[in-house]
Amino acid sequence: MLNFAAVADPDVIEKCPTGHLKSQLSLQLMTSLVDLLSSWRTTVTSDEMDWFEKAPPLLRLLAILRDAISKPSDENSLRLIPTTFTAILLLCAVSAGYWDGLTKTDAFGLLTQDLLLHPKFVIREKISKVIKNACMDQKYVCVRLSSSHRG
Repeated sequence: MLNFAAVADPDVIEKCPTGHLKSQLSLQLMTSLVDLLSSWRTTVTSDEMDWFEKAPPLLRLLAILRDAISKPSDENSLRLIPTTFTAILLLCAVSAGYWDGLTKTDAFGLLTQDLLLHPKFVIREKISKVIKNACMDQKYVCVRLSSSHRG
């Protein structure tokens, strides 16, 4: 939960003295968040944890993503974009509240458009891989669930 709090508080990142440290800290926090969500998603159900209430606010993650898109100047920023996008998708997968919040805002559609049409090929490529992996993961989960109901 400390990670959730650190990501949610803009001052944690903003108080870094340099842009490089800000992007490095942002990347480390988002990577940790993705790792945490990936492992918890398979062991903790939505009933056991109210993800929407505990997770960093959606607008905060969208702000981190928007900031990374606006200045993808170093390696950390280039890695931060798909990592943040992945965190948002993972939170949507475990929280109906997060998904509802996402689908009721225009910001995500605009960001997705910006990501898929970004002038840097590396960003477009990484985002397309994130989307592909999310689709494949969802397909795997659906196949696994349907096969477990047959037995």
